[in-house]
Amino acid sequence: AYPDIRHYHFANDAIAIIVHPDNPVKGLTVAQLKGIFEGAIKNWDQVGGKKGIISVITREKGSGQRVALEKAVGIAKAPAGIKEVGSMGGVRSDVELDIAAIGYILLSGVTKSVKMVAIDGVTPSVQTVKAGTYPITTPLILITKGEPKGATKTFIDYLLSPEGHTTMEKQNLAPAK
Repeated sequence: AYPDIRHYHFANDAIAIIVHPDNPVKGLTVAQLKGIFEGAIKNWDQVGGKKGIISVITREKGSGQRVALEKAVGIAKAPAGIKEVGSMGGVRSDVELDIAAIGYILLSGVTKSVKMVAIDGVTPSVQTVKAGTYPITTPLILITKGEPKGATKTFIDYLLSPEGHTTMEKQNLAPAK
């Protein structure tokens, strides 16, 4: 329908599941994550943590991160009362302030103020995204109308170059193959 459209898949980013640094949970399964985000699992002691109600933080409906997480984990519907936040920084801030919270942000946005949780025994990293072993990722794509020219072409060529790949890896992005 749109013959002029060109797309350039230049990288993949992990969607990191994050908790408060003092939360003892180090890993979850995809099934447990689905249970938490659908409301079937409500207490941390159901997934190896200390007794306490899980405070679920999610992105707003339509967010690319939320869509990617729901697709990768198989989340059908979020329960009523789940807290929706409009930005990745907002999710990170809510999680760093609440020991009972769980949320998700892009790996490129993770700081030391939160702790990443392994999923099915795999911690998100550039290496696990490149290897295809981390289960929750999202592609990063640039779209142009027609063949790119000028500065746009220069930028895309840079992203697809070895130098661009090195820069992306420094920012915790996994260059696309």
